[in-house]
Amino acid sequence: MKRREFLNICAAGLCVLNAPNLFANNHYKIFVAPSIPSITIAKAALNRVDTSVKVWKNPDELRVGVASNKMQIMMSPTNVCTMLYNKGFDVGYVNFLTTLQTSLISKNKAISELKQLVGKSIILPFKNDMPDIILRTLLKHLGIDFNKINFIYTNTPPEALALFLSKNEIDAAYLPEPMASAAKLKAKLKSINIYDGISSDKLWKECFNKSIYQAGIIANHKFYEENKSYFISLENDLKASLKWILQNKSEAALIGANLLNAPQKAIELSINNANLCVENAKDVKKEVLEFLKIIHEYNPALVGGKVHDDIFLG
Repeated sequence: MKRREFLNICAAGLCVLNAPNLFANNHYKIFVAPSIPSITIAKAALNRVDTSVKVWKNPDELRVGVASNKMQIMMSPTNVCTMLYNKGFDVGYVNFLTTLQTSLISKNKAISELKQLVGKSIILPFKNDMPDIILRTLLKHLGIDFNKINFIYTNTPPEALALFLSKNEIDAAYLPEPMASAAKLKAKLKSINIYDGISSDKLWKECFNKSIYQAGIIANHKFYEENKSYFISLENDLKASLKWILQNKSEAALIGANLLNAPQKAIELSINNANLCVENAKDVKKEVLEFLKIIHEYNPALVGGKVHDDIFLG
């Protein structure tokens, strides 16, 4: 198939990603995050007649969806699953799709050490959720007083991007992909100098000698047990999807541009920075529990007060 034909078919398929397929006996809707790992799910859905995707805007919308029982299969930040579990919702981890997909960028001067944030303003989305948790945990571990840093929060990553570029008094941003890559592209058009900061992934490994499994698919436990064959086949499709994405970044970026309403070029650039993976939750259980325990030590409320080892589905 020629590339142009593929792109036309892909764009047409994306038009129905958010709508149930009328020819499927059982239809599954996956509610995905506004971030790069969702492309892995979207590509897998394009190859199935029984699956569609819908993007949630922020973690609060995700929590409400689970609480109202309107969401059964969701992409979720890692800590949100255990918070929901601790509130009495029967959810669990299915798999993980990224180790870390958040980047520190700054204006005027690169930030090579987190202590350089002292006295500066940094903007990031989702207060008390994953970007905030990771950054504050690192600051605390390094003995840096985050009360001496001006944190500015937004409800969504696009809001953080827009304010970062428009407000001279904001020195840095901590953004998930593709917004970090989009910020760099838009900054060039505005003749704003943007610099990559220290790698959070590298710094976390230096501090804790562990990787972060930042987000993945979670599901209602009962729903999972009733549809186990679907989840097994979905994981196989996700692995094939990831392999295809890494080999066809331009075409994958078109899927992401339509799904996430972001520039195709930014999506393509961010694929390299998103640390994509497809890992069965039980296969990385030890690493995930260690990550959650680190968060718990920083602030127990951010994991709902307790870390459980029985919320891994499969």
